[in-house]
Amino acid sequence: GATTQTISVNTAGTFTVTVTNGNGCSGSASATTIVYPNPAAAGAITGPANTCLSQTGLVYTVAPIANATAYIWTLPAGMTPVTGGVTTLINSITVKTNSTFISGNVTVKGNNACGNGTVSASFAVTLFTSVPSRPTAINGKTGNVYGYCPGSTYTFTTIANNATSYNWAIACGTIVSGQGTNTVSVLIGSNCSHCKLDVQAGNCKGLSGKRELFLNSVLPALTISGPNSACENSNTLKTFNVSGTTGATSYTWSSATSTVKFSAGGIPVNPLTTTATSVSVNFFGVATGMKTIQVSANNVCGSGAIKTKHVAIISCSRMDGDESITSVNNFVVFPNPAHDEMNISLQSVVAGDYYLRVINLAGQVVLSETKIAVEGNNNYVIDAKNLAVGLYTIILQSGETMLQTRIVKE
Repeated sequence: GATTQTISVNTAGTFTVTVTNGNGCSGSASATTIVYPNPAAAGAITGPANTCLSQTGLVYTVAPIANATAYIWTLPAGMTPVTGGVTTLINSITVKTNSTFISGNVTVKGNNACGNGTVSASFAVTLFTSVPSRPTAINGKTGNVYGYCPGSTYTFTTIANNATSYNWAIACGTIVSGQGTNTVSVLIGSNCSHCKLDVQAGNCKGLSGKRELFLNSVLPALTISGPNSACENSNTLKTFNVSGTTGATSYTWSSATSTVKFSAGGIPVNPLTTTATSVSVNFFGVATGMKTIQVSANNVCGSGAIKTKHVAIISCSRMDGDESITSVNNFVVFPNPAHDEMNISLQSVVAGDYYLRVINLAGQVVLSETKIAVEGNNNYVIDAKNLAVGLYTIILQSGETMLQTRIVKE
């Protein structure tokens, strides 16, 4: 070890010194040293890359620097701290620009009693040169959207390049929170079934173009497709379809004529609410004349506009006319009530396959079979022993032609 009166050390540890006088007497003392490292290298700075002249409240941040007790910032000409100096005790600094600012770089380094750490990469800050871009589609949607119910609150968001603020407006509602930011909460007015929400992005150069979204509660009227006529006293089911809207949770079919019945695989009823976009309609027992069927789309806000289709009930010979010539005549199920078996009799105009279904009152298909018919008379027997007592619907289908009847199992 050293034999001098003083020593210099640069490592941590415990050091002991022994002193001996001329008479041979000695004494010892110890001291422990701790070495504090310099701050670690600074990471990347985050904050606004564009600004305006005479703008305040710009915040620049760096990730906490290991071993730093302070942060030393460098700012470009024309940019100064809002309060205090360029040395901060936290890992961020709030600054402002004056009327002379043009552009420049922000840097930072960590500091402690032992010195400074490695400075960060430069973060460039420049002046805005144009208004912001037009905001993106609100919630990613454009045009008319549905399911926004009166009296309910919803969140909307957008984004625009070079924006420092956002101005939202709604025709019949209230901006609950978030005005000035890119995300707002909006309360739809209690009597508002249709209103416009718009937003503009802004900076010191001005405002962007508007982005609009039209908020609707219930869905618009649908389009009904299907035959324009049906034969009087025909048990041929007619198929009708709806199209023209999205977002429906169900559809409600109805007719002012109570004997018009609708089904979507279950027991025919009037009215019928179903999730299916296609229904079968039975006009059996409906008197001749012009009848109407109606449908509306439902969503979380209620029922939408009603669409009406007129269907002419006409007297037919051999099932002619708009209804087209059916491939089946004289479709009969007997005996009624039935016990152990059901007999099906039909007269087929052409040979072909027929799909037979037996449906209970709950709308469940309890039996399904494919039958092969020859041209002329055909007879089939259904084993009904395992069917529960109750009312059943028998549906016979060939292509788009469907016939149905009801029978009681005792």
